[in-house]
Amino acid sequence: MTAETYFAEHTREAQTSRRELRRELLTASMEIELELSADPAAFRELHAERITPAETDGPELVYLHRDPRLEVTFEIDEENLVVRFIHFAERALEVQPLIFVSYSHRDTKWLETIKKYLTKLVQKGEIDLWDDSRIEAGEEWKKKILEFLETAKAGLLLVSQDFLDSDFITGIELPLLLEKAEKKIFWIHLSPSTVFIDHEKITKFQSLLDDPMKKTLEDLRGANRKRALVGMYAKLQKAVSSM
Repeated sequence: MTAETYFAEHTREAQTSRRELRRELLTASMEIELELSADPAAFRELHAERITPAETDGPELVYLHRDPRLEVTFEIDEENLVVRFIHFAERALEVQPLIFVSYSHRDTKWLETIKKYLTKLVQKGEIDLWDDSRIEAGEEWKKKILEFLETAKAGLLLVSQDFLDSDFITGIELPLLLEKAEKKIFWIHLSPSTVFIDHEKITKFQSLLDDPMKKTLEDLRGANRKRALVGMYAKLQKAVSSM
């Protein structure tokens, strides 16, 4: 069944605020209007993580467009097939906490699994997750790593025996992440290692996974592993909200 196109209606406030937008934002507002009016249900489903109620008990909704940074307040009148635009505004630039992921390349498969579960935090703009896979061809890899280590607000350590045996990680990355007191350290015990024997500088921080001394991510299987990764997401989301 083909979705019915809604009529776009603008309040006086919407008309005024829209006229004040820069050209780039004005173009984006027109594209949003067309997409939203064509199929409000599909628009809300596609952008669910960026649409929130304007008030706890009102019909107005706020859509946060990422690029360019635009905030659109609107409401949907399903009975009359109307999308009512209420206000347009340029969003202030927000500084996302940069989290530096320190890991051994032998654990790349674990990195990809963990990143998959953290995708929503990145998409919602709550964090910027950086690892060396983002280094482009031709760039000086060591220089780039040191640059992001310096600007990172937190470190995510993917701990395995390969991680602990890496001279670059334990000699350069880890000391730089621990150097500044304001930096937060998160860690995940990927597989059995000696981390609890002689790496108190890591284990003094709370793990993102429960009971890391007894169970590593490798020890968990199927649904138990997925539940642990969902728990990791929830803990990290709560922690970064205060950063």
